[in-house]
Amino acid sequence: MFLNNSSFMTLTNNLVKLGNQIKLSNERISTSKKINRASDDPSGIVKINNLKAEIAQIDAMSTNGQRINSVLDTADAGLSGISALLDDIDTAILSAAGDPGNISTYQAEIDTAIDAIDTLVGNTNFAGQKLLDGSKDYTTTNNDTDKISDIRINSANSLSTTTLTVSASGATIASTASDAFVALTEDATIEITGPDGTETLNFTTGDTRADVQAGIQAVVGDTGVTAVNEGGAITFKSANAGASESITLNVTAGSDITFGGQSSTTYTGTDATITVNGQTATLDSTSKSINVSTSDVSGTISLKDGFYDSVAVSTASFSVSGSGAGFALGTDASSKVELGINDMGTSSLGSNDLGYLSSLKSGGANDLDSGNLSKAANIVTEAESQINFSRGKIGAIQNYAVDSVLNSFEASKTQLTSALSDLEDTDLVIEAANNDRLVLLQQMTMSILSSMTENAGSVYTLLKSALG
Repeated sequence: MFLNNSSFMTLTNNLVKLGNQIKLSNERISTSKKINRASDDPSGIVKINNLKAEIAQIDAMSTNGQRINSVLDTADAGLSGISALLDDIDTAILSAAGDPGNISTYQAEIDTAIDAIDTLVGNTNFAGQKLLDGSKDYTTTNNDTDKISDIRINSANSLSTTTLTVSASGATIASTASDAFVALTEDATIEITGPDGTETLNFTTGDTRADVQAGIQAVVGDTGVTAVNEGGAITFKSANAGASESITLNVTAGSDITFGGQSSTTYTGTDATITVNGQTATLDSTSKSINVSTSDVSGTISLKDGFYDSVAVSTASFSVSGSGAGFALGTDASSKVELGINDMGTSSLGSNDLGYLSSLKSGGANDLDSGNLSKAANIVTEAESQINFSRGKIGAIQNYAVDSVLNSFEASKTQLTSALSDLEDTDLVIEAANNDRLVLLQQMTMSILSSMTENAGSVYTLLKSALG
């Protein structure tokens, strides 16, 4: 092979390039990365850094989600403990009903359980933040405490204060009239059952309609049923309006007093039509509460007597503000998770109408000595319902708002990690083969250069001999 400067320089440059390529290949094999510096792939390094930033963000949000679950698990564990103590109180009440001779023993059990609930509420915290004492609840301002007895908010728009107006009207009393009669032609007996109780009245032959009306009025305090002598008949009315007001009339003797030709009849009043900010709400006739669900607020509102059974239009209002227990999975508003955790202390469990759990302690209005065992049991039932509802809220948020997002994060991270690997990771099999190829080329080039150098030396020696 003939050696000249051009071919020598070309081979030398190729040898340098091969050395650099082998060095780069060795680095890729040792680091398992295709791109180790920006100069390796300027556009690729930008894509890699963007993907790493997205993965880091997902990792941070996943950590937030796991922390949220830890907070909610702590709250749920506290509520579970309260639920177990409520079961103990319920058992003690039932035992007292069947064993009145040991009421003091059962009362002591109730006192201990109530104290334990308040202790549990005070000690249920996460990272120094109490979870069940009402500090994680929404802030409500009841403008009409004479009409609204209790406000329990499940969710609310934390970015603003929301005012809701509750309107009630159109309740009716229980009312019915007898058929017309002037006086009794035979003895008569009528059983009257009203909101306040039952009375049986006896009348004799010759008693006038006015006499019958006067007899009914004489026991109005025991039955809650008034009688009006009008239009040739007697009109029976409940004292108040509402679905809880009912009148049952049953004539067991005599045929002069009838109701549409029948000897008995029952009439029940109706509750008012309730609206919240103009939207009709359904009144729970047992708890006298309504469920509120607007674009900004959802919750349960308990109404007082005289409001839910308003005949004329009556209104009440309240406002909701605060963030409740707010948790952020990320930095944008859509990643925020909120719920209101009501005060679970014994002075808050129960209701204004029934009474509160604290009233079951010794000396309270509903302790075992008060004889209000049925009411005490109802208070416990209401408290259990509130605990179960709160646990349901927490479980729903974990399942649908937190865990579902965490699963989505995991799926996104898998896709991003795969894309990052495609860009960044070295295929070691391919790179090893490439490395072998480069080393072989390097060896061949060095061999050619060595051969060319040896040939050049021989030519020089011959020329020197010929000229010398």
